[in-house]
Amino acid sequence: MMMPLKPDMRRAPVNILIAHPQEDVMMRLQLALRAIQTPVALYHVRDEQSLFSFLRKTEPYDTALRPDMVMLGDELLPALDRLKSDNPFAAIPVIVIAENLSRETARDCHARNANACVRIPNDTAGMRVFASALDAFWFRTAKLVTNPDA
Repeated sequence: MMMPLKPDMRRAPVNILIAHPQEDVMMRLQLALRAIQTPVALYHVRDEQSLFSFLRKTEPYDTALRPDMVMLGDELLPALDRLKSDNPFAAIPVIVIAENLSRETARDCHARNANACVRIPNDTAGMRVFASALDAFWFRTAKLVTNPDA
């Protein structure tokens, strides 16, 4: 499901695939990302099978765009091993998102080659800070891999 948040004819949107089983996390991220300057398009899948169907453009995602970034819920952490070892997808930045981030989870995320592991806030103000930091670093400072679908 695509949700363009800010149409901006000057810049192509950053395509973010959120792989998380909980719809409310997707909704909170969507609301927070509306406030950033960079245009984004969000896509949502709930499980590992749908994640790889989306990435491989298989039914029902045969028209999906390759994401510029994946936000992976910590519940789907085992998918990170497959993502980072699968050559076509290994270069896509993966940010593991967790509502309760323990030191052990963070260590596990980085051991599995996550690009970042972050705690997502439960409140609106915290989500806006999160979205602003994401925008400032990932979309304005870091250089994302050129999307072949763009």
